[in-house]
Amino acid sequence: MTTERVAEEHLDVVVPQPPYGRDGQWVRIVSAGESNDPEDLVDLGMAGQAHWFGHEGAWFVTVAGSGTAIYPSEHLDFAPVLTVEEVTELQRYIARSARPPS
Repeated sequence: MTTERVAEEHLDVVVPQPPYGRDGQWVRIVSAGESNDPEDLVDLGMAGQAHWFGHEGAWFVTVAGSGTAIYPSEHLDFAPVLTVEEVTELQRYIARSARPPS
């Protein structure tokens, strides 16, 4: 039996949610890591809604027009100042995404 198989059968790894941030809250993406590639910085500064991913301090963040991506906690501002336009845009985006295709 492989080591991976033994680990899967006998270990239950739980990563606790960080003491900052809560599921469903608004965040702002403030970093894209160490990359200087403009493609990696497309969402930099954009507001979104975060949901706890439960692994290594990562969060699913939904950003209007960009879908959902995974971001480490250190790449997010958990106390962002949001404009009415940002809130409205994301709420409309989520509402459109939730509708069944016609």
